[in-house]
Amino acid sequence: TIIAVLDGNAPEAPAKEDMAIEPPVYDSGLFTYSPARFVMGNTASASYPEAKDRFVNAETGKFSIAADPVSEYEYALFVSENPYWAKSNKDTLIADGMADENYLTDVTLSTSVRSGLPIRSISWHAADAYCRWLSEKTGMDIVLPSEEEWTLAAYSASEKPYTMSLLSIDNDNTAPKAMMGQLWEFTSTPFIPLARFVPEYAKRLSSLYPYDDTVVKGGSWINTPDTIDADTTGAMDRSACSVYAGFRIGVR
Repeated sequence: TIIAVLDGNAPEAPAKEDMAIEPPVYDSGLFTYSPARFVMGNTASASYPEAKDRFVNAETGKFSIAADPVSEYEYALFVSENPYWAKSNKDTLIADGMADENYLTDVTLSTSVRSGLPIRSISWHAADAYCRWLSEKTGMDIVLPSEEEWTLAAYSASEKPYTMSLLSIDNDNTAPKAMMGQLWEFTSTPFIPLARFVPEYAKRLSSLYPYDDTVVKGGSWINTPDTIDADTTGAMDRSACSVYAGFRIGVR
């Protein structure tokens, strides 16, 4: 487990290579992590926008995260049972604030062809709906991982290379695949610009007021590892759809 003293909002910069991460347990496509305390971030800057990546003490309970992002085939199964999310219903989705005009751009869904490419050009709302649908199907608590959960999983996969395409060939089951590169990934954490200065207050605010932006992590295949790392914090409007963004599920 990564250990840090949770007594301030701006801990000293940790030496990432010195942080001891308890290896996750792999089973049936999921990696399960024990509760952990750790320092998240890559800067001590108090200037915006760098402050969105500012060092902060973080804590996670026990959780699991998928080995791979949700695929086109898996999303097609969801849409087949939930026609509200069909591409043909895009105008309604836009009117309802659930997606934008880029919904499912460059994606052809099929339940007869098992495409393993990661789903993209979907919104946070669509990803959240998928998780709720899968929860009902499986009886498990399927969620989008929080920023803290996603980051801990990315730290455990730090030895894996940055994925520079939509394809990821990885037979190593010691940590999740393509955490860095491939696609930006949605989290359940709302994006609040100065949240790293007052994280507990920010959490309370997010529970009281809806925020349109959500934290995305990991970079995409058009980014490079010299500009994106596991601590880089991006933001997307929850109705926005991008060919460079997708998601993977978490389980609590």
